[in-house]
Amino acid sequence: MTDATLEETDLVIDWSKYGRSPNGEASAVVRLIERVDRLIAVLERPNAEETLWSAEQIAQWLGLSKQTVELRVVTRPGFPSALRPVDSRQAQRRWFASDVMQWARSTAGTIPASRPGRRRKPV
Repeated sequence: MTDATLEETDLVIDWSKYGRSPNGEASAVVRLIERVDRLIAVLERPNAEETLWSAEQIAQWLGLSKQTVELRVVTRPGFPSALRPVDSRQAQRRWFASDVMQWARSTAGTIPASRPGRRRKPV
């Protein structure tokens, strides 16, 4: 028999080897297959290192307003340089998420704290 030829007996699984019958409880092999499937699903998700963030996404991650990020965070010396996905001055700037995370970890404590809303005069 060649590798390309399959006999009907090749498709029959001897469940006794794996501690499971077709109607029995899940065996270690079945649980392993389920775990491998979950691992594949995780690995197929987009990688955070390759994700580009807008100022709004950076603000959400840092817990600041978009305006604070645009005026007081991305303008700081040492903040990762922005890129524009297209060659146009009107294109929105983006930053690699991994660079922003690394910057935030290295400058912990110096990130501007969010400010409460404007104080209103009592009526």
